[in-house]
Amino acid sequence: MTVDGPDTNHADRDQPANDTPAPSPATGHEPDAGEPPTLNLGALTLLCRAANMVRHHLDTHVLYDAHLTWTSWDILQLIVGQPGIATRQVAASAAVSKSLVTKISNTLVERDLIHRTRETGDQRLVRLYPTARGQRLVHDLRPQLSDAYERYIATGRSTVDNAFRVLLRDLFLPTAASGPANAQSENDER
Repeated sequence: MTVDGPDTNHADRDQPANDTPAPSPATGHEPDAGEPPTLNLGALTLLCRAANMVRHHLDTHVLYDAHLTWTSWDILQLIVGQPGIATRQVAASAAVSKSLVTKISNTLVERDLIHRTRETGDQRLVRLYPTARGQRLVHDLRPQLSDAYERYIATGRSTVDNAFRVLLRDLFLPTAASGPANAQSENDER
Protein backbone atom coordinates (compact mmCIF):
# COMPACT_ATOMS: atom_id res chain seq x y z
CA MET A 1 0.00 0.00 0.00
CA THR A 2 1.31 3.42 -0.94
CA VAL A 3 0.68 6.43 1.25
CA ASP A 4 0.96 9.83 -0.40
CA GLY A 5 3.04 12.34 1.49
CA PRO A 6 2.46 16.09 1.64
CA ASP A 7 4.79 16.78 -1.27
CA THR A 8 3.32 14.17 -3.62
CA ASN A 9 2.48 15.64 -7.02
CA HIS A 10 -1.06 14.79 -8.15
CA ALA A 11 -1.10 17.04 -11.24
CA ASP A 12 -0.90 14.02 -13.56
CA ARG A 13 -4.18 12.53 -12.22
CA ASP A 14 -6.27 15.14 -14.07
CA GLN A 15 -4.42 14.77 -17.37
CA PRO A 16 -5.39 12.25 -20.06
CA ALA A 17 -2.92 9.39 -20.40
CA ASN A 18 -1.78 10.51 -23.87
CA ASP A 19 -1.22 14.19 -22.83
CA THR A 20 -3.92 15.31 -25.29
CA PRO A 21 -5.75 18.41 -24.02
CA ALA A 22 -9.28 17.70 -22.82
CA PRO A 23 -12.17 19.26 -24.75
CA SER A 24 -13.39 22.59 -23.47
CA PRO A 25 -16.59 22.14 -21.45
CA ALA A 26 -18.04 25.32 -22.98
CA THR A 27 -17.38 24.47 -26.63
CA GLY A 28 -16.65 20.74 -26.88
CA HIS A 29 -13.72 21.75 -29.09
CA GLU A 30 -10.34 20.13 -28.52
CA PRO A 31 -7.75 22.95 -28.70
CA ASP A 32 -4.72 22.49 -30.92
CA ALA A 33 -1.32 22.66 -29.26
CA GLY A 34 -0.65 26.27 -28.32
CA GLU A 35 -4.19 27.36 -29.22
CA PRO A 36 -5.80 29.58 -26.58
CA PRO A 37 -9.14 28.35 -25.22
CA THR A 38 -12.15 29.77 -27.02
CA LEU A 39 -15.19 31.38 -25.45
CA ASN A 40 -18.62 30.09 -26.31
CA LEU A 41 -20.18 33.43 -27.28
CA GLY A 42 -23.57 31.82 -27.76
CA ALA A 43 -23.62 30.70 -24.11
CA LEU A 44 -22.35 34.09 -22.95
CA THR A 45 -25.06 35.81 -24.99
CA LEU A 46 -27.72 33.59 -23.41
CA LEU A 47 -26.37 34.29 -19.93
CA CYS A 48 -26.47 38.07 -20.51
CA ARG A 49 -29.90 37.88 -22.14
CA ALA A 50 -31.39 35.87 -19.27
CA ALA A 51 -29.83 38.17 -16.66
CA ASN A 52 -31.15 41.23 -18.51
CA MET A 53 -34.67 39.78 -18.65
CA VAL A 54 -34.69 39.12 -14.90
CA ARG A 55 -33.12 42.50 -14.16
CA HIS A 56 -35.74 44.28 -16.29
CA HIS A 57 -38.53 42.45 -14.49
CA LEU A 58 -37.14 43.45 -11.07
CA ASP A 59 -36.60 47.03 -12.29
CA THR A 60 -40.19 47.40 -13.41
CA HIS A 61 -41.96 45.41 -10.68
CA VAL A 62 -40.05 46.33 -7.50
CA LEU A 63 -37.42 49.03 -7.95
CA TYR A 64 -39.64 51.38 -9.96
CA ASP A 65 -41.98 51.80 -7.00
CA ALA A 66 -38.98 52.64 -4.79
CA HIS A 67 -37.77 55.20 -7.36
CA LEU A 68 -34.55 53.25 -7.98
CA THR A 69 -32.89 51.79 -11.03
CA TRP A 70 -30.94 48.54 -10.89
CA THR A 71 -27.67 50.51 -10.84
CA SER A 72 -28.81 52.83 -8.04
CA TRP A 73 -30.04 49.77 -6.09
CA ASP A 74 -26.69 48.05 -6.58
CA ILE A 75 -24.81 51.14 -5.41
CA LEU A 76 -27.09 51.59 -2.39
CA GLN A 77 -26.75 47.98 -1.29
CA LEU A 78 -22.95 48.16 -1.69
CA ILE A 79 -22.91 51.20 0.60
CA VAL A 80 -25.20 49.52 3.14
CA GLY A 81 -23.07 46.38 3.06
CA GLN A 82 -19.78 48.26 3.40
CA PRO A 83 -20.32 51.54 5.27
CA GLY A 84 -17.52 53.99 4.53
CA ILE A 85 -16.76 52.48 1.13
CA ALA A 86 -14.86 54.83 -1.19
CA THR A 87 -16.54 56.08 -4.37
CA ARG A 88 -13.89 54.43 -6.55
CA GLN A 89 -14.47 51.09 -4.79
CA VAL A 90 -18.20 51.35 -5.47
CA ALA A 91 -17.47 52.10 -9.13
CA ALA A 92 -15.17 49.09 -9.42
CA SER A 93 -17.58 46.74 -7.64
CA ALA A 94 -20.62 47.87 -9.64
CA ALA A 95 -18.62 47.97 -12.91
CA VAL A 96 -19.67 51.55 -13.64
CA SER A 97 -17.78 54.83 -13.99
CA LYS A 98 -16.87 56.93 -10.97
CA SER A 99 -18.83 59.83 -12.47
CA LEU A 100 -21.97 57.66 -12.58
CA VAL A 101 -21.46 56.72 -8.92
CA THR A 102 -21.17 60.44 -8.11
CA LYS A 103 -24.35 61.24 -10.05
CA ILE A 104 -26.33 58.44 -8.39
CA SER A 105 -24.83 59.31 -4.98
CA ASN A 106 -26.11 62.88 -5.40
CA THR A 107 -29.63 61.52 -5.84
CA LEU A 108 -29.27 59.11 -2.92
CA VAL A 109 -28.02 61.99 -0.71
CA GLU A 110 -31.00 64.16 -1.78
CA ARG A 111 -33.32 61.30 -0.79
CA ASP A 112 -31.54 60.94 2.57
CA LEU A 113 -30.53 57.35 1.81
CA ILE A 114 -26.77 57.95 2.14
CA HIS A 115 -24.35 60.64 3.26
CA ARG A 116 -20.81 61.47 2.15
CA THR A 117 -17.69 62.42 4.01
CA ARG A 118 -14.32 63.53 2.70
CA GLU A 119 -11.06 62.29 4.15
CA THR A 120 -9.27 64.97 6.14
CA GLY A 121 -5.88 64.08 4.68
CA ASP A 122 -7.08 63.74 1.09
CA GLN A 123 -10.12 65.79 0.09
CA ARG A 124 -10.40 63.81 -3.16
CA LEU A 125 -11.25 60.62 -1.25
CA VAL A 126 -15.01 60.47 -0.64
CA ARG A 127 -16.48 57.84 1.65
CA LEU A 128 -20.13 56.84 1.44
CA TYR A 129 -22.28 55.80 4.41
CA PRO A 130 -25.90 54.66 4.56
CA THR A 131 -28.45 56.56 6.61
CA ALA A 132 -30.99 54.73 8.76
CA ARG A 133 -33.53 55.39 6.00
CA GLY A 134 -31.20 53.85 3.39
CA GLN A 135 -30.58 50.78 5.55
CA ARG A 136 -34.32 50.36 6.07
CA LEU A 137 -35.01 50.64 2.34
CA VAL A 138 -32.45 47.96 1.49
CA HIS A 139 -33.79 45.77 4.29
CA ASP A 140 -37.35 46.17 2.96
CA LEU A 141 -36.49 45.70 -0.73
CA ARG A 142 -34.35 42.56 -0.48
CA PRO A 143 -37.27 40.21 0.32
CA GLN A 144 -39.46 41.96 -2.27
CA LEU A 145 -36.78 41.47 -4.94
CA SER A 146 -36.30 37.86 -3.90
CA ASP A 147 -40.06 37.18 -4.03
CA ALA A 148 -40.42 38.92 -7.40
CA TYR A 149 -37.50 36.89 -8.78
CA GLU A 150 -38.97 33.62 -7.51
CA ARG A 151 -42.40 34.45 -8.95
CA TYR A 152 -40.87 35.45 -12.28
CA ILE A 153 -38.85 32.27 -12.63
CA ALA A 154 -41.75 30.12 -11.38
CA THR A 155 -44.08 31.47 -14.09
CA GLY A 156 -42.03 29.47 -16.58
CA ARG A 157 -41.82 32.35 -19.02
CA SER A 158 -40.58 30.56 -22.09
CA THR A 159 -37.92 33.12 -23.01
CA VAL A 160 -36.14 33.09 -19.63
CA ASP A 161 -36.77 29.42 -18.98
CA ASN A 162 -35.52 28.46 -22.44
CA ALA A 163 -32.50 30.78 -22.24
CA PHE A 164 -31.43 29.23 -18.93
CA ARG A 165 -32.06 25.69 -20.16
CA VAL A 166 -30.02 26.23 -23.34
CA LEU A 167 -27.29 28.02 -21.41
CA LEU A 168 -26.91 25.20 -18.90
CA ARG A 169 -26.90 22.62 -21.66
CA ASP A 170 -24.25 24.51 -23.64
CA LEU A 171 -22.05 25.07 -20.60
CA PHE A 172 -22.20 21.60 -19.11
CA LEU A 173 -22.73 19.25 -22.02
CA PRO A 174 -19.73 19.66 -24.34
CA THR A 175 -21.27 17.83 -27.30
CA ALA A 176 -24.38 20.02 -27.26
CA ALA A 177 -22.36 23.24 -27.74
CA SER A 178 -22.03 22.61 -31.44
CA GLY A 179 -25.62 21.42 -31.81
CA PRO A 180 -28.85 23.16 -32.78
CA ALA A 181 -29.10 25.28 -29.62
CA ASN A 182 -25.83 27.00 -30.40
CA ALA A 183 -26.92 27.58 -33.97
CA GLN A 184 -30.18 29.08 -32.65
CA SER A 185 -28.32 31.47 -30.32
CA GLU A 186 -25.98 32.48 -33.14
CA ASN A 187 -28.99 33.20 -35.36
CA ASP A 188 -30.52 35.30 -32.58
CA GLU A 189 -27.40 37.49 -32.51
CA ARG A 190 -27.77 38.48 -36.18
